[in-house]
Amino acid sequence: MPRTAIPFLSIWLLRKEAGVGLMDVVIAMVIGAIALLALAAVIPLAGTAGQQGWQRSQAAAIAEDLFERMRTTPYASINSTTFADNDATVLVNYPGFSYAITFSASSPVTNTTTVKITVTYTPQALPTGAGISGSVNAVFTTIFALPTT
Repeated sequence: MPRTAIPFLSIWLLRKEAGVGLMDVVIAMVIGAIALLALAAVIPLAGTAGQQGWQRSQAAAIAEDLFERMRTTPYASINSTTFADNDATVLVNYPGFSYAITFSASSPVTNTTTVKITVTYTPQALPTGAGISGSVNAVFTTIFALPTT
């Protein structure tokens, strides 16, 4: 089968795409530098989000511990006398945390007690402009009912 390509046209096309120019390399480097700067700006935010999530989990663990203690207590003893605010035995493993418990008897119906635990902590490692200052409250609520006999 005879060749139909024109040799001088093939050489001309190859010469036109000879390689990458200096401007192409500079533009690629600028785009890469901007992308790396954007990633560098996100890293502190990711660390802060992880820290805040850990603190929120610790607050939930405190509330869960208190709720479990209440579940193993007779219904008549679920009150502020038995469960005081900021009990040292609960907070021994949670430095920097405090809590307050609110009891609402016969709420929402008779023979029930609504218990609200507010865990307070100060966020750590906040970046400038994070929008959070001071302490954070995490509120957990459950309802205990008088067991039927």
